Amino acid sequence: MTSRIESLDSQRFPGFWVRVASAVVDSLGFAFVTSALLLLFLHFSESLSTEALLQLFLFVWFPGSLVANVSLLAFLNARGRQSLGKRLFGLVVVGQRFQPVSFRRSLLRAVIDCSRLDCLCC
Repeated sequence: MTSRIESLDSQRFPGFWVRVASAVVDSLGFAFVTSALLLLFLHFSESLSTEALLQLFLFVWFPGSLVANVSLLAFLNARGRQSLGKRLFGLVVVGQRFQPVSFRRSLLRAVIDCSRLDCLCC
């Protein structure tokens, strides 16, 4: 029991603001990609009516973008890989035994992170 406590004490855990900064960098990166895709989407849909454009946006583009961002975040944080924000600040997502998390666990984390109301674009 004491060896586990000693190993926990020897680990360096990032502070709150480092995690917030990492999340902001990730969000800005995803917002940039999402905005570029939105501009491309709008460019090729100029001939559609406003109603058809709104339906296409709400039922195709927005859910597709959300699924793509969640999947990318899950892939980047699984098995020791890092998202851009985590790489910039030297963070890695690990499990309780300080091992890289599986894709399934990373996907669950990404779904929870992206389901918050304050983080709709991940």
